[in-house]
Amino acid sequence: MNLQKQKNADYLPEEEWQNVVKLFSDSTLMQCLLWAGPKRAQQKFSPIIVKNEEDKIVSAALVKITKIPFLETGLASVVGGPLWRPYNGLASIENFRRIIRELKHEYAEKRGFYLRVEPNALDERIQHLYDILKEEKFHPCHLNNHPYHTISIDLPRSINEFREGLKRQWRQNLDRSKKNQLEVVQGNNTDLFEIVERVYYEMRARKKFRYDHNIGNYSYCQDKLDPNLKYTVFICKYGGKAVSVLVISSVGDTAIAHVAGTTTEGLELRSSYYLWWTVLEWLITKGYRWFDTGGFDAVKSKGLCQFKAGLAGKYGKILTFHEFGYCDNLWNQLLVTRAYRLKHIFN
Repeated sequence: MNLQKQKNADYLPEEEWQNVVKLFSDSTLMQCLLWAGPKRAQQKFSPIIVKNEEDKIVSAALVKITKIPFLETGLASVVGGPLWRPYNGLASIENFRRIIRELKHEYAEKRGFYLRVEPNALDERIQHLYDILKEEKFHPCHLNNHPYHTISIDLPRSINEFREGLKRQWRQNLDRSKKNQLEVVQGNNTDLFEIVERVYYEMRARKKFRYDHNIGNYSYCQDKLDPNLKYTVFICKYGGKAVSVLVISSVGDTAIAHVAGTTTEGLELRSSYYLWWTVLEWLITKGYRWFDTGGFDAVKSKGLCQFKAGLAGKYGKILTFHEFGYCDNLWNQLLVTRAYRLKHIFN
């Protein structure tokens, strides 16, 4: 294998890395340089690209490096990756194994970082990825006390087929919403996030959420993303007024729900049912394979969990994404783990 490394990510053009991301069917914005918005000074990004003997890219990963001040160690994180399923017909589970070995060598063994990997797959392949990580001496690291739970939807090829798979109560609410003269508009202009913010914060105040989506981060990214990587904003309106919003990314063969919200008026209109159904129709028409409906807390957000489960119906599956760590220096591992628990430099 030929290996290309860009050690100084500050000098890697963002457009160049985004072009790499677009080569993979398993790509997500979590592997995009701008995904989390403006970064702190101690956070750097290091891309790694693996090519085969024919000089074709077969795997890639964006590594977020957060160093502990005054020390040479820190955390090297790969979230939503590595990418290993290129569109060029060379997708193979061995691509994942090869880049995992390169990540171990470069970031853990050579640089002394604690390497954390949280791979992404919405089907049975996720277990194969976990098995490879264990074979390569990674261990469940549990740095994140709140693992990501989602309901993934295996999108069928037919809209009618999907409708038949909805849970009965969800389908009934959808039918009621269609009588309320609702309309859905969509776009990727940055100013649409102002509408998203208004609806989201009204909902947040009503539900007394502690967690806060920083909508400004999405706007920041939207301005700088390649047109093919931009978020799509869906807005459901009643009488010209926004009553529900949904922001998704649709990169590779998978779409992910990032931000959603409904006003008090929208609840009465069941606008969220109409909106999410419209988005599902759009995804199926566009030929997407999977839909990650976004994270949920089954204990604190039972209503949201039921809503997503009803939408997913017989095509849905609950998934929990696990993170794995590797470090060949026990002292460095203990330092990074303690620093991460304090959260001062890793937030």
